[in-house]
Amino acid sequence: MAMRILVSVYAAGLKNSWAHKKMLFFLYGINLLFAYLVSLPFAGMVEQALDQTVMADKLLQVFDFTALAILIQDYGRGVSLSWNIFVFAICYGLLQTFFSGGIIKIFYLNMNFTFREFWAGCVEYFSRFFKLLLIGIVMIFAILIFYLLISGLVDIMTENTLTEFWPFVLFGLKLVLLAAVLAWIDLALGYTKIRIVVHDTRGVYQALKQALSFVFKNFAATAVLYLLLVITGFVLLLSYLAVENMVPKDTATGVLLFFIVAQLFIVSRIWLRLGFYCGQLKYYLQN
Repeated sequence: MAMRILVSVYAAGLKNSWAHKKMLFFLYGINLLFAYLVSLPFAGMVEQALDQTVMADKLLQVFDFTALAILIQDYGRGVSLSWNIFVFAICYGLLQTFFSGGIIKIFYLNMNFTFREFWAGCVEYFSRFFKLLLIGIVMIFAILIFYLLISGLVDIMTENTLTEFWPFVLFGLKLVLLAAVLAWIDLALGYTKIRIVVHDTRGVYQALKQALSFVFKNFAATAVLYLLLVITGFVLLLSYLAVENMVPKDTATGVLLFFIVAQLFIVSRIWLRLGFYCGQLKYYLQN
């Protein structure tokens, strides 16, 4: 019975996120704009490089990762490619944090998307969500440092092992444990955002503490719902990779088709992200 309820919440979350097509395609437009802005310094680098090298033929005939890597190494310094991408990544992360308040508010009010309510939610919760973002970054860095320390100790203990089996098994277990802990942090932060919106909680630490309590109390259900959504993401990714590998990229039609497939994948990712918010919100409100 409990599993049936979770599947129902999961399906309702994805269905409701698709019903908000106006919000979905607005977020897609913002994503497309950011992708264009990020591509500008890279395009300038490639244009400069192709004017000076015969690798243009390689890249025009078929995508060549080695040729692209050489271009970045030889010509990327002048445009500070890495720095530009880093700055845009920070801006993109802040914008997603800003938008999350509006997204959750629209789903919580169970209303059709309007820019007025959306922007109101974005502004109302941004300061608290930003503080939560900083807390999450600190938690992730702490976990990564702890992981590196433990990993180093394990490597020292197993460096004289005669067989590669146990080091390999321990390496796999470390990665699984790290992924599980990071997923748990993401889960807790997600329900903290939901609690802030639903109860208009002013104290971020208080909301985080209460969200952690909720997740521990309903650990199996919240974990299964999260896992269902993650599996959906993997299915979408594998479907994209399968279709992408079948698309020829050495013709104009093939490049256009590849672009369309890539955009459909981006839309599906945004749809799934909305499904995360909506599904977890529905489960929280039912409990």
